[in-house]
Amino acid sequence: MKALRTLPLATVLSLCALFLTLSCGSADRTSGDGTTNPDLPFTAIAPAIPLTSVPLQDYLVYSNALSSDYIDTLRSDLAVFDNWNGAMTGAEKATLQSLLGIQDATPSTLSMWFKERMKYIVANDLGLYKLGLVFGSQKQVGLQVLGSSSNTDPANTGGGNMGSAIYLTTLDEQKSRPELSYLILRINDEWVPVLSPRAGLMRVGPALFSNEFQINHTNIQALSNSLQRLEVLFHEARHSDGNRAANSVGFSHINCPNDGSVPAELVGVPACDDTVNGAYSVGAAVLKPLLHLCDAHCTAQEQTILRGIYLDRLSRVIPAANGTMKTLDPTPETGFNGIDISTFQAFNLR
Repeated sequence: MKALRTLPLATVLSLCALFLTLSCGSADRTSGDGTTNPDLPFTAIAPAIPLTSVPLQDYLVYSNALSSDYIDTLRSDLAVFDNWNGAMTGAEKATLQSLLGIQDATPSTLSMWFKERMKYIVANDLGLYKLGLVFGSQKQVGLQVLGSSSNTDPANTGGGNMGSAIYLTTLDEQKSRPELSYLILRINDEWVPVLSPRAGLMRVGPALFSNEFQINHTNIQALSNSLQRLEVLFHEARHSDGNRAANSVGFSHINCPNDGSVPAELVGVPACDDTVNGAYSVGAAVLKPLLHLCDAHCTAQEQTILRGIYLDRLSRVIPAANGTMKTLDPTPETGFNGIDISTFQAFNLR
């Protein structure tokens, strides 16, 4: 099988910045010229999704742009986690508790940790979505279809955290556009405000479901394949953490070093961490106890590949030259204050 990768936050961030640069033009686009009626009124703002004990498979909101097969597969993956009995060794429990900052690592606490960080699953092609730039002081929202990104993503990309990328892009745009309050993204029949990385937006790439990237090539919903995708989901959830004060927003990856610790194709690619509590550590820590499910339900080959994936994730955690590892502050950003935009005027960004 081919190796599955997540889309580095830096790459997602550059895509978001590119779309804003190409579409927004100069600040005078907020003058009101070219006003329009949005095809979805600004009264249709998505409410905050409450943290409840509902099963993970029923918690996430899936974009209508995703194929029903993709949605069914992800729901099946999350059902595996929902039905997991939580069996793990003392060492595995201690690792999860330390990494995630939870008092007791159980399926329930791990599920809640995930729900705090991940809310929406959207399709890989950003051209399917409309973006709104909220200018609060001018009571206007600039609308723009993002544009296709199908030719800019690696073919083996499994997923990427869009919430952190859009939030960081907004902060960067505000340096030259102080009147910009925040961004909204249309998902299904609602506008989702991206007020912080905890907006919980994840893109899923075709590789996550492509047969050539699966462990089991005959059954997309085989347990081994589900465990690989669950590792990706929890990995991406970590990218919703961090804050500006600690320079940890998004828990960004670093370029992998050319020191023999990672495969040659990863050298110079932002697919490693220099922090002990980064996304690769989190994904590996969640995958490790889930591997016990495979003891009676996976072939020997599937188990070997999954153990290889686990070890690969650990190998992406690179210590400094002096052998030390830093720990990033996962405390979430306070974020932007939401605004009542129900009466705001829309205009098309050109």
